[in-house]
Amino acid sequence: RGAPSGALPRLENLDLSYNSQPFSMRGVGHNLSFVAQLPALRYLSLAHNDIHSRVSQQLRSTSLQGLDFSGNALSQMWAEGDLYLRFFQGLRNLVWLDLSQNRLHILLPRNLAHLPRGLQQLRLRDNYLAFFNWSSLALLPRLEALDLAGNQLKALSNGTLPNGTLLQRLDLSGNSIGFVDPGFFALAEGLREINLSANALKTVEPSWFGPVAGALKVLDVTA
Repeated sequence: RGAPSGALPRLENLDLSYNSQPFSMRGVGHNLSFVAQLPALRYLSLAHNDIHSRVSQQLRSTSLQGLDFSGNALSQMWAEGDLYLRFFQGLRNLVWLDLSQNRLHILLPRNLAHLPRGLQQLRLRDNYLAFFNWSSLALLPRLEALDLAGNQLKALSNGTLPNGTLLQRLDLSGNSIGFVDPGFFALAEGLREINLSANALKTVEPSWFGPVAGALKVLDVTA
């Protein structure tokens, strides 16, 4: 049920997390158009609602800056062709998005291409990603922080971080990474923090970093 137009004009933070029952009711659709009717809304949590289908095809807001969509089933939504491909695209000023625990086994470049282009922080923790198309980060030109902790990555070898990326913080902890291509981090000139802890690395090679090594502030490779 949407909020009436003009209601709650000063509301900035709305937490609707852990309300999974309405979203799991069989045959019931959910209109999320109320988001666009909250003109001051800055932060919205829809976390842990097991949202997977039968919701509005797109969220819309010009004020929202942060969205917690963790603990849902975006994997199922994105598997339905193009139906939910643009689900987040109408959040024009979004800078922070949490897609952790969404049962994602694959993340296609077109999925990233239809996220808000102004995103600065993207969390993808605790999914099932065994592959990541690193060159597709160019589709998010303002991204500064990427969290891929707790996935199933085994190597950093399919390409490198793209030239020109603004990425400053990269969390790859808790994967199964045992191999890193030479130069993998070298083109990400703004990179300052890398977390490679709790992986399967036997050694750390200077060749991974190139000129970035001199600017790194944090490098965590603890077992």
